[in-house]
Amino acid sequence: MKRITLLPLLFLLLVLSSCTEDKFADWKILNDQKYAAEIVAKSTDNTYKTTDTGLCYKIIYAGNMKQPNASSYVEVRYTGKLITGKIFDSGTYKGSLSSTVSGWQEAISMLKVGGSMEMFFPYTLGYNSTDKGTIPPYSMLYFTVELLDAQY
Repeated sequence: MKRITLLPLLFLLLVLSSCTEDKFADWKILNDQKYAAEIVAKSTDNTYKTTDTGLCYKIIYAGNMKQPNASSYVEVRYTGKLITGKIFDSGTYKGSLSSTVSGWQEAISMLKVGGSMEMFFPYTLGYNSTDKGTIPPYSMLYFTVELLDAQY
């Protein structure tokens, strides 16, 4: 009688069990496509600007007081949305600008106190591949913000 060795079977099971499915792969593709479409749509609107990093913004009111820098303590009223239009958070942020996502650090530093803007940016300026609960990995983020205060 032939003896069947289990070693190849065990190896195959080990290899297959180490594969993980990226359950957010479709979400990433949708976000990339939506970001590209938004950039094209906003390119015809002269009120929107896009930076080299990918931040797309429209300053509604620039403000007229002091302007924050990267290490400023800021107070910002905001609403954040996903590509679906779902609001994932809204309120007032009080803290160091350096503790926020890169998209905020870049955008908020363009405003002066009293200023407001609309912005959106790719996941690379947000939370990248990190799952933040109500914000899935690879999420393009939309924000409306108003800079209420800035302290150095």
